[in-house]
Amino acid sequence: PFNGQKIAEISPKHPLFEFMTNLHRSLFLKTTGRIFVGITAFFLLLLAITGSILLIKRQKGIRNFFGRIVKEDVWQYYHVVTGRWMLIPILIIAFTGVYLSLLRFSIIPEAESVLVRRTDNLASEPALAFSEFDIFQEVKLADLRKLEFPFSPDVEDVFILSLQDRQLKINQKTGDIVEELRYPLINIFSDWNFNLHTGTGSILWSLILFVASLNLLFFLYSGLTISYKRLRFRITNKFSPEESEILILVGSENGSTRRFGKVLQTALQKAGQKVYLDELNHYRVYERLRQLVILTSTYGDGDPPANATQFVQLLQQQPPPRPMAYSVVGFGSLAYPNFCQFAIDVDTQLREQDAFQPIGDKPFLIHNRSYPSFKTWAEKWSEQLGLRLDLPAQLHPNKVKLHDFEIIGKRTENDGYTNTFILSLRSKTSRFQSGDLLGVVPPADPVERWYSIAAIQKKTILLAIRRHDLGVCSTYLDELKVGDSLKASIKKNADFHFPDHGKPVILIANGTGIAPYLGMIQRNKGDSPIHLYWGGRTTTSWELYRDWIGRAISNGSLSSFQTAFSREDTAFKYVQDLIRKDGSIIARQLENGASLMICGSILMQNGVLAVLEDISLSHLGIHLNQFQQNGQILMDCY
Repeated sequence: PFNGQKIAEISPKHPLFEFMTNLHRSLFLKTTGRIFVGITAFFLLLLAITGSILLIKRQKGIRNFFGRIVKEDVWQYYHVVTGRWMLIPILIIAFTGVYLSLLRFSIIPEAESVLVRRTDNLASEPALAFSEFDIFQEVKLADLRKLEFPFSPDVEDVFILSLQDRQLKINQKTGDIVEELRYPLINIFSDWNFNLHTGTGSILWSLILFVASLNLLFFLYSGLTISYKRLRFRITNKFSPEESEILILVGSENGSTRRFGKVLQTALQKAGQKVYLDELNHYRVYERLRQLVILTSTYGDGDPPANATQFVQLLQQQPPPRPMAYSVVGFGSLAYPNFCQFAIDVDTQLREQDAFQPIGDKPFLIHNRSYPSFKTWAEKWSEQLGLRLDLPAQLHPNKVKLHDFEIIGKRTENDGYTNTFILSLRSKTSRFQSGDLLGVVPPADPVERWYSIAAIQKKTILLAIRRHDLGVCSTYLDELKVGDSLKASIKKNADFHFPDHGKPVILIANGTGIAPYLGMIQRNKGDSPIHLYWGGRTTTSWELYRDWIGRAISNGSLSSFQTAFSREDTAFKYVQDLIRKDGSIIARQLENGASLMICGSILMQNGVLAVLEDISLSHLGIHLNQFQQNGQILMDCY
């Protein structure tokens, strides 16, 4: 800076960075590659904008943009969550990429610099050293774009100082500003775009761009995975719509509900039925139709999925020519206020037309795509049709690791209605918690059944099992004796583990749903007050658990316990009656951060949730789903 002498060679770029730069700018295709990259940036910008609009719609407004996302599908969940946080950087990457491409091909015109001042007085005195020039003292290196030295000692030759927003010509003798040109806004804006796109001048912004670029790679993978799932379960039919008597219409946003439709279609075809599977938006008049089944999810908070938006309108325009029976099954999440609202709306529309005859009092609603719940509906629905469906035991069959268990205890009670027994098993593995699931495959049937476990000791678990007259697995387990061995698998159920926050926990169960609670209560050291509500058929059915509960109350690990019996002569009570009675207490505890766990039958779960919704609204003025979103309500029902 003192004499303009060259002191070093400029280090060339590393070959790797040179390679990456050329790849990024033009894919080594020169002008053709630059055009292709610019178009790609434009499509990325469209994806970012339309994705933001869809997310705003899903979240019911921009105010809820960063609201909680329900984790219904892993890839879709993280696709949305990471996209929200990286939205602004990705929008900037896409917009600046498009802008720089337009600038490169002169689609954005250049503008002339504006002359601010000029002087023809080129004085030689007072002569100063370059280091004493006021302008060189004032300008920071961060604002410097380029400095051109004079090529001769003549006063007519000047320093040309290029800054971020202007260019200065400086007298090489006195340091006075001879000329000032102000860059046009378009030039300044172009520089901003370049710096934002490349991260030049800011380590922090460069790191943000780095994370956003990694996120773009994740978007590619997760987006392809979501698309693959949608295409994987594409609809195929063995029979034409004209010859089919059963029609299954599905509404699905990401393809998961379509899979339930294919499972039902396959089971019906095995049962000798002519069935046709289609999307809700393809509804029309079907000549031989006698049974209609609608399986539909929701998009966001109660809206119809993409392939079902036109169904209600089509239904009104094309009513069926003859009466037919129908059933509606909704898939959704209780974390949303309008749980399965579209399925409810569809059922309402069908009931308003005389030609449709409902099977059941109301639509069957399923939380978190529970396949056991779907099986419960399918079995009851097929019984009403006089069919026996062969449904797979699991929707996602996986290879599992089997563990050896030894039967170390057994106790049985028969209350006149059900035969229930408790098995105690010891294993060499200790990697399980109360609330996890034990998978058992009976010798007579290769289909795996799942039972909630209570972790009693380090390597000991407890099962509560109801024997069914035609139950292959429950009969097999009931015939086991102390000392017998059993091979089974352990499935983690992290969404149903006992909370460790130290606040009150409300446990609700009916029947054998009490099993995991026995282990949770035993492990409680008094840190969390536990209140247990249990529903059974008779007082005899309670005898199985009396000793466990009695010890828990006496040692303080269980704070309170209430029972309801549905088959006693004196009073027919259900567990939801107990919840309703203690409504104000439960509402206050939920408001203060307590957790509530529900385990047992789906019918009990639905009844309890309806009562809890009334309690939450009447005592707190808020929907129950708010506590669900906070992770305060945990469920494992079947």
